[in-house]
Amino acid sequence: MLFSTFRSILVLAVGVTAAVPASADTVVSLLVPPSFTGAFGDIAKSYEQAHPGVRITISAGASKIIAEQLEAGAAADLAVMGAALAEKTSSIERPIPIIADHTVIAAARGGKVKTAKNLAMKGVRLGWGIKGSITEKFEDDTLANLTKTYGASYAPAVMANVLVHKSVGLQAEKAVEEGTIDAAIVLASNTMSGKTEVIDLGKDSVAVVFSAGVVKSSKNADVARRIVAFTQSPAGQAILKKYHQTLGT
Repeated sequence: MLFSTFRSILVLAVGVTAAVPASADTVVSLLVPPSFTGAFGDIAKSYEQAHPGVRITISAGASKIIAEQLEAGAAADLAVMGAALAEKTSSIERPIPIIADHTVIAAARGGKVKTAKNLAMKGVRLGWGIKGSITEKFEDDTLANLTKTYGASYAPAVMANVLVHKSVGLQAEKAVEEGTIDAAIVLASNTMSGKTEVIDLGKDSVAVVFSAGVVKSSKNADVARRIVAFTQSPAGQAILKKYHQTLGT
């Protein structure tokens, strides 16, 4: 079953179950990147409480995988992915920007990396996104900004320290927690565990926008659109802010 692996990951990570009572009138299937399982788990609970008879199931996967699976015919009602990728995904309705995150550095507590400049130090172990991923894109863009600050030799030195490649920033943050690597450029929402040192990048940080799109083949399109509207409401925005996310622009 498509997305079954991601659903299992989500259940273990945030306790949101895909099981739906038989009495539910409407079941809405939502696909999100792993960084947003916490926020959308809370959004789902709030929406369900306000709309008896609606149940929202959540499956998590990297934006690129979500888009590929939808284009291959995966069944879903609503999907959240990187804004640029959403614009190219023909299987969803016009995407609506709903989340704006930003890049930071997740570093091991008490480790070698204290500032962004330290990413270029010899012997520092770094993680980076896999080729073609949203993670690689925001890390490359952040690196370009940092190179303007620290000089042309900075980027090659940083890339020489890359030891592992991860498809999503949440995996990189976990690798920092476990001591596999010393640091990684991730989204602020990836650092919710509080187990890593978060280094703010200031002007060199990159804003990363994610959009929601109702799947064209959805049988629950009207409800899916109302969920998007709820995410944009003051109540939805309050949940996003709790997870270091804001409304996309």
